[in-house]
Amino acid sequence: MTKLTSLICAALLACSATASASPILSGFKLTNVAAVDDGSTLVNLAGGMKLGLNGTIFSSLFVNTNGNVSFGSGMSLFSPTAFNGNAYSNSFLAPFFGDVDIRNGHGSIGYGNTQFDGHNAFAVTWDKVGYYGSNDDKRNTFQLMLVDRSDTGANNFDFYYNYGALTWDQGDKARAGFHMVGTAADFEFKGSGSPNKLLDAGSLALISGSNVGVVGRYAFNVRDGVAAYGMAAGDKVHGVPQPGSLALLGIGMLALALGRRRKA
Repeated sequence: MTKLTSLICAALLACSATASASPILSGFKLTNVAAVDDGSTLVNLAGGMKLGLNGTIFSSLFVNTNGNVSFGSGMSLFSPTAFNGNAYSNSFLAPFFGDVDIRNGHGSIGYGNTQFDGHNAFAVTWDKVGYYGSNDDKRNTFQLMLVDRSDTGANNFDFYYNYGALTWDQGDKARAGFHMVGTAADFEFKGSGSPNKLLDAGSLALISGSNVGVVGRYAFNVRDGVAAYGMAAGDKVHGVPQPGSLALLGIGMLALALGRRRKA
């Protein structure tokens, strides 16, 4: 094997490893919620984090079993309707709103404080969770991450949806996005609420896309209480370039340099 071939193989392996890396943030302590069906757990945000939503400031939230967090009160709803309707009395962030069931050891839901890009952060991880009623033949792993962005203005924050694996949507009723009471900023991913569309094998698989260059990760921002899909204008875009692109660029530069050396 030539030196050039060896270098290219090594770069391709690095590219593959980067591209396949999970976007799920780990390495921090998690507190697990109770393994009950359709449960809610009140969590006080640490580190002085305050979240401004449509004129209300929250220093706590509810971690709900069924793939979402809500503000002001918990949610036991397991079969969501369209997020832009009038069925909801409180705001919520839903990376994957479906009928999760972690009883009998069928996965776990944990939350904890961490750091992200130099900012205080809070994350909730639904890890290998099963679905109602107590089924575990298929498992989902996904995460919500809240990032304190008070550096851009009081009570501002970013939030991220990270996807590890989505293999069930239980009765074709799962949805993903967010709902804000009193605003027109409700959002759902394309394919939300449609049979199998958002799953790993679906035509609109969440694990295969991104808006920040990290496959399986999606960023949102809340500025002055208003939520939007994507990063705020002027904000740094985390995770760019696309996974593997630096390695591919390196391959090209190596090949060009060695080619020129041989020719000389």
